[in-house]
This record gives sequence, structure tokens and C-alpha cells, in this order.
Amino acid sequence: MENRQKNNLGKKIKELRLKHHLSQDQLARKADVPYTTLTKIETGVIKKTFSLCSGKNC
Repeated sequence: MENRQKNNLGKKIKELRLKHHLSQDQLARKADVPYTTLTKIETGVIKKTFSLCSGKNC
């Protein structure tokens, strides 16, 4: 189940990217991640986790 959830993350990123009419390169630059990393996340080749933490305790 965890693999399916992480794959859904890539699908959701792609869905939102297309909704906002952004290329993979444009989104990668805005997100400050390598283009190749973004493409691998979208296709499920790599599973990436993100920290949504902010503040002194992160």
C-alpha cells in the first residue's frame, strides 16, 4: 500500500503541473530540484519524501 501512495504523489504532482500549464523543466526550476529528479518522481522511478516542517525544531 505504501508504494501505491508514493506513486500517487508522483501522479498528483504531474496532474497539478499540467493543470498550471508548466513543463517539467519549469516546475523543477520553481521547486529548486533537478529536472531528472522531478521526472523520476512523476514516473515512480524514485520515491521522494518531503518535509513540510518549519520553525526552530526542524
